[in-house]
Amino acid sequence: MQMLQQKCWEIVDSTNPILPKVRQLYESTQALEEQIPWEWIERSIAQRNDEEKKKNDNQNEVITNSVKYWQRHLFTVTTANIDPFGVVPGRPERTEEAKPLGFAYGAYVPDWAGYLSYIGVDPQIRKRGVGQLLCNTLFPVLEQDAKRCGQELPFIIWESRRPIGSDRDKNSKGLDNYAVMDEGSDYSEDRYFETDRLDKIANQKSNEPEWQNWCSRMKLFQKIGAFWVDGIQFYAPNYMENENEQEAIPLQIFIKPIRANLEQFDANKLIQIVKELHEKVYRHSLNHPLCRKTMASVRRKPQLRLPMESIRGRTKVYQRL
Repeated sequence: MQMLQQKCWEIVDSTNPILPKVRQLYESTQALEEQIPWEWIERSIAQRNDEEKKKNDNQNEVITNSVKYWQRHLFTVTTANIDPFGVVPGRPERTEEAKPLGFAYGAYVPDWAGYLSYIGVDPQIRKRGVGQLLCNTLFPVLEQDAKRCGQELPFIIWESRRPIGSDRDKNSKGLDNYAVMDEGSDYSEDRYFETDRLDKIANQKSNEPEWQNWCSRMKLFQKIGAFWVDGIQFYAPNYMENENEQEAIPLQIFIKPIRANLEQFDANKLIQIVKELHEKVYRHSLNHPLCRKTMASVRRKPQLRLPMESIRGRTKVYQRL
């Protein structure tokens, strides 16, 4: 497969001509019920641009208010020979409309962690390193945000929706169906979680498009050093249903440690982080129905696992095929 020359850069101007194209990519790659209004993203760019101008005007002043506000960033990837504003280097007389190959939207949440809100890649150029480039560019920026605020970045967190649907779980709703698989089962042995073995299962047996996408996503998360939080299913708002509890979206949680050691992420810490995700990102109190629903999903001690292990719920199905 031919590799593209790629350029990853941050959109810091809400009038940038590539922004409508990024919006199209956002709306086409993210599930409709998981999309926040695009206007929120666009507004955050304008706000960030204003903040940067203030900082440039007061370079010698200590930043005191930064810790109070989210530091949001929107990155996109284009081909390397295209300037962000559509001018081909060396040929100023000719302009071409830059096409976004992927995007990532994330933020530093003061006094807590980094949060990857959305990441999307043009389906036609997936598996060419675009997602990895986006993460490897965005994550150090979030760490710099924390340092600028006089803090350390312990980890970056995000959620992703795992497909449901096999002959054994078509009537199930989420992790409960998977949670019983390690207890008292030989599938908990390390040999069933070897990356090469899972890669082989995913590539040879998963002929369902949504599971192919999930497996590719897990490979990406594993490459960038993230871990899957096994043992908790996070319930997020359905933006098409006014946060109706019955229509809540079941998500898996992923964490990339930055300054925190892996040993710190024991079961109690993971449960605490999930509660804080509800509070700090979704503005949910601990008594909010979705927070209670998330906590009720805990069936055993949560733990960090390699992302590719999240496909183990398919292993039995694959072996019956």
